[in-house]
Parts: sequence; C-alpha cells; structure tokens
Amino acid sequence: IDFVCHVILHIPLQVDVQLRTDDLRIDTYRSGGSGGQHANTTNSAVRITHIPTGIVVSIQDERSQHMNKAKALKVLCAKLYETERCRLQASRSKLRSELLNESSFFEIELRA
Repeated sequence: IDFVCHVILHIPLQVDVQLRTDDLRIDTYRSGGSGGQHANTTNSAVRITHIPTGIVVSIQDERSQHMNKAKALKVLCAKLYETERCRLQASRSKLRSELLNESSFFEIELRA
C-alpha cells in the first residue's frame, strides 16, 4: 500500500525588532573631513553599538547630533531586522531539511 502524508507548517516570517535603551551604547565625537569651522567645534557624529549583537553604526552626515542619532537608529534597526530575518529563514530551512530527511514519503509545504 502506498500512501502520502501531507504536512503543512505555518512558520511566520514576520520579524519584530525592538530596541531597548539598555542594549545601546551611544558615543558622540567630532566629525572628520571638510566642513569648515563648524566641524571641529561640536560633537555631531554619532556611533551606536547594539551590545547584544555587537552591531556598530556610525553616522556623521548631518551637522546636527540629533539628526545623526536618528539616522543611526534607523540604520541600526534595518541591520537588526535583516539579521533576524536571515536567522528565521535559516531556522525555517533547517526545519524543512530535517523533515524531508526523516522520511521520503512526506510532502511538506511551508507557508508564511
């Protein structure tokens, strides 16, 4: 007797990125490069380190420290999102591989 078992796994691909201020180290420093008199008088450049992952983002595009900080936080969120998305995708692929290797008569469909 031949039979097929159809397995559908619902694995969400939604990624939730939350930044906690306790997980961040924010450093300010003087920006380098050209910029005239303003560049050497204010600490407008921002470096944000996400302590749990070690991801570091440095921004010195704007003259305002607040604008650089906002930009750096956006970039950090994007990097954390991508890191988590890749981790979830790898986990999903590993699960699918394990299920396929367990038995050749399973038909597996992964749905997000």
